Amino acid sequence: MLALPTITGLAHVVLFELIRTAGPVFFSLVDYFTTARGVIWGMLVFGALALVNARPAARAANNGRKP
Repeated sequence: MLALPTITGLAHVVLFELIRTAGPVFFSLVDYFTTARGVIWGMLVFGALALVNARPAARAANNGRKP
């Protein structure tokens, strides 16, 4: 019962220590890289190509015509 709050607390301590020692600019660059990698993995593993395709509702509203 106490394992999750303990792990979360330790993760926050490590996070803040990383920001203190490496700097916020380094951390933000790493965070952007991690987010981009997650999006790419999501596209590869789950076939989440909806990020680059037009939404079906938008196509239906245009009756198949380009905007």
